[in-house]
Amino acid sequence: MNKQKTALLFHGFPLRILPHESPLYQYFYRKNYRIVAPDLFDKKNILHFPALHAHVRNLLHGIHPDVIAGISIGGLIAPSVAAHYPEAKLILICSGPYIKTDVSIYNTLIRLESKDPACALVRIAKLVPGGAYRWMYAKIHRRDASIPKFVIQTQADKNLKGFRSIPISKVQEALRFVTRVDNTHLLRHLPNDTLLIAGSSDKIMPLHLSLEMNRLIPRSQLIYADRSHYDVFTEKEFCHLEIFLASHGHANA
Repeated sequence: MNKQKTALLFHGFPLRILPHESPLYQYFYRKNYRIVAPDLFDKKNILHFPALHAHVRNLLHGIHPDVIAGISIGGLIAPSVAAHYPEAKLILICSGPYIKTDVSIYNTLIRLESKDPACALVRIAKLVPGGAYRWMYAKIHRRDASIPKFVIQTQADKNLKGFRSIPISKVQEALRFVTRVDNTHLLRHLPNDTLLIAGSSDKIMPLHLSLEMNRLIPRSQLIYADRSHYDVFTEKEFCHLEIFLASHGHANA
């Protein structure tokens, strides 16, 4: 009887990996994987690498994951964990060696709020009316007029709900974490077979960051489509996971 495989999944910001909403979760669930998905915004978790590694080990109960995947901010965490499990396949979705968006005001806000003990701008952002939030979200994520407005609005509402659910202290912790992380050196020496999935219209984790990771990670391959940050990974990408997880060894491609 084959041993049940384990997938370790790290979510992005602000949406956690929910079984009924996450295509990534659904893929591994349908393949009968044991799924371990830490809540990065839980008060038990601390966004600091030594603490994160200890928390993950506790969740795994001594089991070595077969697959490690990270989405966005989760993709900044996954490589440091994968380095401890060199046989695991690594999947990085809309991420990068570090964070640098194509939205200059985002970069400024991240930098300022990571240093503000009161997190004043984050507190204000949590109070933004839904209509205004939808408008801002569409400005950043709607890549062309062919995408129905209701699709963007639905995603914006989910995003705002997720954002409001995260305590201010955890938002600030996340901001401090992303401003400090630079995985450039780590990625150069990463032993894992790695699949990179990116969107050419992603303004939050732009395609050039995935291209840089593809150049840095010795055993990596990159696929991308004309997608924004919120829809980089859908059921259309399941076929790529199928091929990647069935393969034995990857060179840069």
